[in-house]
Amino acid sequence: MTYHDNFEKRYNSSNAIVGILFMVVVLFILFWLAKSVFTILAWLAPALFVAALIIDYRSVLNYGKWLVNQLKNNTLNGILFQY
Repeated sequence: MTYHDNFEKRYNSSNAIVGILFMVVVLFILFWLAKSVFTILAWLAPALFVAALIIDYRSVLNYGKWLVNQLKNNTLNGILFQY
């Protein structure tokens, strides 16, 4: 019995199927967690925006001015940065 024969007996295709299924389940769970975090942040966005205004309103105004300048000078970047 050679090493190659022993290798084929220990590792068959069912291990690969189980590994792929495990990977799909892990990716699904990670996707669900990321989706949940972004949903929570979407609900908190207005409150975070108001908090940013209270902490330092000039930073929000400066960002708006910068965005308008981007739209004037480089329209494509201004549109991309807007979203």
